[in-house]
Amino acid sequence: MAADPSPRMLITNKGPCVRYIARTPPLNGFWKLSFTGHYKYESKTASVGCIMRYHNAVFKAAFAQHVGMVSSFTRAQSTAFSRALEFAKREGVGYLEIEGNHPFVFRMMWGDVTRTSSVIRGLVNKCRCDLRQIRSVRLRHVNMYGNLAANLLARIPLQPQQERSWSGRNKWNSSEGCDRSLDPFLGPMSESSFG
Repeated sequence: MAADPSPRMLITNKGPCVRYIARTPPLNGFWKLSFTGHYKYESKTASVGCIMRYHNAVFKAAFAQHVGMVSSFTRAQSTAFSRALEFAKREGVGYLEIEGNHPFVFRMMWGDVTRTSSVIRGLVNKCRCDLRQIRSVRLRHVNMYGNLAANLLARIPLQPQQERSWSGRNKWNSSEGCDRSLDPFLGPMSESSFG
């Protein structure tokens, strides 16, 4: 039975409310890949973010990347899914549970939606090819709060062509110099955080 990832409030013995988000772990032996795209309507620009953890919540890797100009929110989400799959393949993951908070992307992958632009159809076809290269894949829609880490990561890159990535085996990686203290998801980091 999956835990409900919707936001809840708990009252502590000191009185203040604390937001509580339950994590739904994937099957044993599977990696969980959470992804999303962030779309700015004013500038029509997008960025993507994803985070990968093992079934016991051990962090493997994460990335955030500025995508640039896109035509729609759906294209931003489709691009995020495509980049997340590329990321998983680069990390060498064979058993994967993918979760995101935009149901339209999953409906397109399952073939439930056929009326889309040619660019989005191309992304969907590329994603389907990438999915076939992964040994075992499960797709799961979650609400925005259940995908909070990816949502926060997608908002990090603000400059064009900027990418930030973190890995459990490598030190900080970036295409440009970054102020690590500005990362809202991971918080302040030190060199010792990466072992």
